[in-house]
Amino acid sequence: MILQKSLVYTILWLLFQLSVEINCQGPLKPRQRQWHTSTFIDNKIYILGGAYLTDIQTYINEFICLDVSGPFNTMNLLWQDLSTNTLLEHGGATTVVGGANNNTLFLYGGNNDAMALAYTFDPQSKTWSTPNIAGATSAKKKSFLTGVRDNDGKMYLFGGVEFTGNTAADLNDVTTLDTINPSWGIGSIVGAPSVRSSYGAALLPNQSIIYLGK
Repeated sequence: MILQKSLVYTILWLLFQLSVEINCQGPLKPRQRQWHTSTFIDNKIYILGGAYLTDIQTYINEFICLDVSGPFNTMNLLWQDLSTNTLLEHGGATTVVGGANNNTLFLYGGNNDAMALAYTFDPQSKTWSTPNIAGATSAKKKSFLTGVRDNDGKMYLFGGVEFTGNTAADLNDVTTLDTINPSWGIGSIVGAPSVRSSYGAALLPNQSIIYLGK
């Protein structure tokens, strides 16, 4: 339990470093960024997309990975660049780990009209694919939200921002994605909070989701 907590704290520290100046001397030195996704799968952290803080008007598609399965020196982090096999430039997407074996990265949304609604990434083959998901007519593309997956493999996508041309609108609807038997759905909005985006969310032990922030 102590080792597990230590790993969690280490991962949170590493993710925080992507929002501040990173002091590492490895071959790849990630630049400060925001609006990226961060996903932890099989003792590896995957960071994708967003925008560098030096140019927040331009989205990126940089895809990097850090193996934290063993001891490492925080002053010499060995990031792996996976950008030769990645998606289009985007920001504001969200990811969860799901699938039948709970080892597939599911990415949803993102502020790029040319992108599909959802993608999957296989860490073993290091390949992206566009899954065939039933019920597509009930789903819409949203950005700047936090996806949460429950113990049954269902991803919940509350609120966020829907872009229509140059118009942006915050929402308080709920889109669901079954990551095991891929299908879109619509969740209940009974008692839902007001419209919001860029919030924080987490699954509680009782399978409730807590939302905090904007």
